[in-house]
Amino acid sequence: MTFRNQWGDQLREALISILQSKVFVGILSVFVFSMMVQVLTGLLLSLHYVPSSMSIMTEKGIPANVKLANIAKLDAEGDTITIPGEIILREAKSNENKTSISYLSVLSIESSIPLNTIRMIHRINTHVLLIAMLAIMLMLIVHVKETQWMKGMWFVLFCIGTCLTLSGWTGYILPWDQYSSTSFSIVTGFFNQSMIAFGVFQGASHNGVMVIDFLSRIFSFHALILPIITVFFLIVIKNILCLNIEISRNFIGFGFLTLITVIGLMYSSEHVLYLPSDSQIPTITTIEPVWFFQPLHGIVSALPADGGLSVIIGAIIAFAYLPFIKSHTIRLILLALIAISTLYFALAY
Repeated sequence: MTFRNQWGDQLREALISILQSKVFVGILSVFVFSMMVQVLTGLLLSLHYVPSSMSIMTEKGIPANVKLANIAKLDAEGDTITIPGEIILREAKSNENKTSISYLSVLSIESSIPLNTIRMIHRINTHVLLIAMLAIMLMLIVHVKETQWMKGMWFVLFCIGTCLTLSGWTGYILPWDQYSSTSFSIVTGFFNQSMIAFGVFQGASHNGVMVIDFLSRIFSFHALILPIITVFFLIVIKNILCLNIEISRNFIGFGFLTLITVIGLMYSSEHVLYLPSDSQIPTITTIEPVWFFQPLHGIVSALPADGGLSVIIGAIIAFAYLPFIKSHTIRLILLALIAISTLYFALAY
């Protein structure tokens, strides 16, 4: 049996009932259009975002704090100094967070209605991508009983899901506010313990935390490396299954585009940026998206560090191994156990 047949004709024949179902086609259409939206909005935002964790300095060379003017201010002669929405720099006190360049660039994006609309679409669409990818993987697990032709394809799907998860996770670090600091601490801890030991990344540190433009490295992963890897695996899946999504007459896809645009416009005036995180001493609060990472918080909170890490790794391995289980009944039982455990730890937190 040739490699092409293993990954081609017989695989498509085994999955034909799912590939032609209206539910799968609908979810796949949403996923494809969601990927297009994410790439386009990401490119537009990258034109205005500056990936740097360096602190902003005043003209006197003192670390500055940033705020938006909420009223118009005039000098003694009646000349306008600031108008609502403009950014004001002032010297930061010792107990205040020192605003980074990245935070200022995101603050500028939020102060612009068109740019903030794009950012909200990009932010909300991240959840759509993760849900659509998870739905596709679950459909294959639940409905395909014969796993002979699924093993290799499942590996590719698992890699795509991992890349999308990492892309979403690294994206939440970039604004450099207090909600991104948890992810930053985890990522820098990983790199400090592994990559730096091999001399891959070099940089200054403060209290053991890398601080010099680490955001630029994360931005490279988020905007370049992970998307390229994801697109590569998507092309592999497309060639294996000969998937063909009609763009011009895809009512589901264009309906999704309309919906996500309307949602972005509805939230265009909202400011989701939290207080700035000190670029040298991150303030750990929480990690987003909450619905996706909530079980991890529960595991870490309920179990000792080593036990929590073992459970997380075990769950990932079990999920990746699902298609290799010959018995469809055992596969569904294991999937149910993973789902119940995930829900338990999510609620326990």
